[in-house]
Amino acid sequence: PAARAGAVLFAGGAVVVAVSLVLSFATLGTLLESGGGIGGALGLTAISVLYLPNIVVAASSVVAGSSAHVGAAMVSVAETTGGQLPAVPVLAVMPESSAQVWWPVMLVVPALAAVVLGRACARATTSLADAVRSAAAAAVCVSVAAVLVGVVAGGSMGTFGHLGVDAPLFGVTTFAWCLVV
Repeated sequence: PAARAGAVLFAGGAVVVAVSLVLSFATLGTLLESGGGIGGALGLTAISVLYLPNIVVAASSVVAGSSAHVGAAMVSVAETTGGQLPAVPVLAVMPESSAQVWWPVMLVVPALAAVVLGRACARATTSLADAVRSAAAAAVCVSVAAVLVGVVAGGSMGTFGHLGVDAPLFGVTTFAWCLVV
């Protein structure tokens, strides 16, 4: 159950990244053009592909209710803070304006992960008490995995600062979603 719930959470983060890239297509194109030709565009594309897993983890953190940051720029479901970003095309997913009114809709992703977890625990047990214990244990596993993945996915981006998530909050929000829902 925990693995399925985690997979739903990170798949939801990947969908958010894909949609954000489509919505930011103009910015993405501008960043690719800044490579100064086909070689530069290919290099920027390669760097973007390498950073893509980190961005998916960051998006998963945001949809769970935590935050992600690149240097001074920060994004969460409720607010954004601007900052200078490196010219890496995949970072076009970072919002260019303040948090939008519809962003809380993204919270359906962790709710869906929690439903997957709860249903799997209920099917695997014979009593309500066992299902609750199983769900609590699975919620702890998903939470610990979220913290570990959040820590591993973070790191330095040179002069632009740190790319990462608020890993402790990612763990707490993931646990809360998985246990409460």
